[in-house]
Order: sequence, then structure tokens, then C-alpha cells
Amino acid sequence: MDSLADDLLVEIFCRLPCAEAVITCKCVCKQWLSLISKPQLVARFIAHNLNNGHINSNNKKKHRNEELSSFTYIDQGENEDGNIFFFPTSPVFTSLDTTLDFIPSYENTAKSPVKIRSKCSDLILCSRLPPEEFSSRVLPEEPDLYICNPRSKQWIQLPTPSHKEHHCLTCFTCDPYYETGSSISLSTCRYSVCYGFVVSRSSSRVNQLEMKILSSETGVWKKAVLLSPKFVNFWSAKFRDCFTYNGMVHFCTDDGIIGFDTYNVSADGFIHGRVIQLPLHDGSNQCGGEYVGVSGGKIVLLVYCRCLMSQQQQQQQQQPQPDNTDVYSLRVWELKGYETGEWLMTRIVHLNDLVVEDSEIFESLVRRYRWNLLMIHPNDADVLLLILGERMVECNLREKTWKSICSIPSSRKRLGLVFPWWPTPLKQLPW
Repeated sequence: MDSLADDLLVEIFCRLPCAEAVITCKCVCKQWLSLISKPQLVARFIAHNLNNGHINSNNKKKHRNEELSSFTYIDQGENEDGNIFFFPTSPVFTSLDTTLDFIPSYENTAKSPVKIRSKCSDLILCSRLPPEEFSSRVLPEEPDLYICNPRSKQWIQLPTPSHKEHHCLTCFTCDPYYETGSSISLSTCRYSVCYGFVVSRSSSRVNQLEMKILSSETGVWKKAVLLSPKFVNFWSAKFRDCFTYNGMVHFCTDDGIIGFDTYNVSADGFIHGRVIQLPLHDGSNQCGGEYVGVSGGKIVLLVYCRCLMSQQQQQQQQQPQPDNTDVYSLRVWELKGYETGEWLMTRIVHLNDLVVEDSEIFESLVRRYRWNLLMIHPNDADVLLLILGERMVECNLREKTWKSICSIPSSRKRLGLVFPWWPTPLKQLPW
């Protein structure tokens, strides 16, 4: 192998099945370490997969953010680091056999739990909590903050923010590492972290949110004020529904989707946000849950509703019915106009029409109503990943099918991640 030219080695590396296999080869020798560390190899690896149809490019009528090889979930216990599982686009479920234990421990003591604050793409914003023996000590207002990539196990520590108020919102965004087109373009992948604080307690809805923002460009926390065009209940912001779209942070509240640009702060410290109203539901339906995310380069809303079945619907059902006439449905909405806030319902599927593997899943849906949407597939809004009791299930709304992926403990916390074809590198802060 020592006699192989670098160009030939690059071609061999680019034909390995995944980025993890290429990165592992860094340990072989200094020559391979140097070669794999070069951005030219990363661009060549992505281009090879693109040319062989493994990545969808803009020329193939796909959005650049669709170029994703998988999506995952993190299984995090109360007193242990999260286990990371890998669910590729090709339906094979396997474990990456890794945890977040590479995050440094608190003051070099025994390992203590990692708390996940937010996520974007394959990066995680987290903090290492103090161990129990430090509970009686006076601790800092905020524990140590880190950004890490669980695939490459790269991490950086952030300066600790100082604030006494309880923040209602934590957001994290990062730029895509690469873009495709006529050629592969790599970026420095800037990122930003922001905390939001509701100062006024006199009303649940306000039109301003005080913020502290840290970006990779400055490396320090700066104060800002988010201005909303309407009054919003920021305390209703949902952690799982925080996402990045067109380089802007978005999060879902009871009053709609709030979007703002953490890099566009005026000289007087203001950020002008926008509010996107959610589509109105039929008054005859009861909304049982919502999920907002990005799929195929578009903002997608999934609504879980219950409504009354007609007699004709009952006669047409493929599955045995429960002892009531309620029908549950999943409705997929797509934001057609970002500026106009226009939504289009792209699919509605009654759960009783789905073809399931066994009756237990059906019982969980229709009778027990134990379901939790983990995430929408980043490439296909018709494919969902759900948690039903102690099962992870893939639902295909287009084909009206359900498929059990694996069993998982019901007491664990889950977080959906998206894996690009090459792990996002972390830029060190200028501090």
C-alpha cells in the first residue's frame, strides 16, 4: 500500500460506503491522515456519490439541503450519555455504537450526564452537568456548553453565558458544509447559538424577546432584542420544532412559526423577526398534535387530527374498527409561499386505512393513542419516523404502510438528527 500514488488512494477512499469508513482510515498512517484531511478529498468523495446517483443534486430537481444519507435518533437516559442510532435512507437499521461520552467531564471529575440543548444538521449543542457530589456547592449560573459532532467526535467548548433569568428558548443554527451544482463548494460552516428571555411576566404574549447570541464569527455573547410583528407566547416554543431554513432560525409556538436571522442584528441591537401563521383546521376536527420541520427544501407541517367517521367511511375501512366512530388522520401541509404564508395540504391519510404489520401497532394508534412523531424524512415528506409505546415505526403515507424498525425503552429521550454525506467540521471560536 505504501507504493500507491495519492491519486489512486483518493479514488479508493471515494468508493468506500460512507464517510465514517473514510475517516477511520486516518488512523492507518500519517500519509493517509494528511490525505483524508484535505478538503479536496471531501469534495471528491461527495462528487463521486453525486455522479453515481447516491446524492440528489439541483440538476435532478432536488434541493441542495436534501443531500442527506440518513436520519437518526438519540436514546438518552437520565443518568447516562445518549446512545446514537443510525437509520439510513435504505431501510436498514443499525447502531453506530457510540455515545456522547467524549464530551469532557465536569472539572475533570467522574462522568456526569450530558444535557442536549438544541441541534442542527449533525451537530449538537449540549452541556455537561455537574455530578451529584457537587450538588451542595455553589455552581455557575450555566454549566459548560459544547458543540459536538457525534460522527466525527469533534467538539468545541463555548464561553459560558452569564444570566440570572430563566431562558424560555435555546436555538442553534449552522450553515451547510457543502453545496452542489456544477461543482462541489465547501464552506467554513459558520454557526450561532442564542438564548431567549421573556422579561415581562405581566402577560403571556409579548412582541419582544431579549436574547443573547454567540456566533462563530465573533466568539462572544452579545445582547439583542427580537422584535415580532405580533404578540406571541414565547413560552409555548417547542424544542423539537426548532429548525433552520434558508440560514434562519425558526421555531413553532401556539401563535405560529417565528423566523429570524441571528446574523442580521441592527446597529442598535434589534432583530426583526417574522411570524408565519399555521393553517386553520376544520372546526369539526380536534387537533391531537403538530410537528414542523424541513423536508425536500420546504417547510412541512404534520397535523394529527381526530374527526367523526361517516357511515360510508366505516364500511370502506380495511382494518377492524374500535367501539367508536372516531377516525384519526395524518395531514401534511407544505408552505408554498414563505413571504405570503400560503399553505397547501399535500396529503391526508386516515390511520385506519394504513396497512400494518400486526394488530399491536393498530391498537396503539386507534385505541391507546400512544404516538410521538420523531421527525419527517429530510428527503421525503411522506415518510415519517414515529415512536409508538416502545417501538420505533416508519410510516409511509404515500404507500399507506407501517413498518416496525426496532424496540426502544419508553423511558428514554429521543432526538432526531440529519446526517449529511460528510460530517460537518467545527470551526474554533476566536477567543
